[in-house]
Amino acid sequence: MKYSVSTHKYGSFVFNTFDKVMTHFTNKFFQNSIIEDGRTFLHDLGNYLDTTKYPCNKINLNIFTGYNHRISLTFSYNDEKVSWVEI
Repeated sequence: MKYSVSTHKYGSFVFNTFDKVMTHFTNKFFQNSIIEDGRTFLHDLGNYLDTTKYPCNKINLNIFTGYNHRISLTFSYNDEKVSWVEI
């Protein structure tokens, strides 16, 4: 399973690396600064999907949906978008 994030720039705030986005995601979603919580969330979801017959080999996390309280996950298989969910 591959994991990716959508990067974003807003004024002086630049989220241009995986770690910067994951740090912001962890602060926003888990309300702490332990980046490993965000990684564990994605990896646990990916490991679960690997045990099913769901056609997915890449998960993209987008925390910049335009809503402060929402994130989206896009699931792809061989670079083809399969589905997405907004939480």
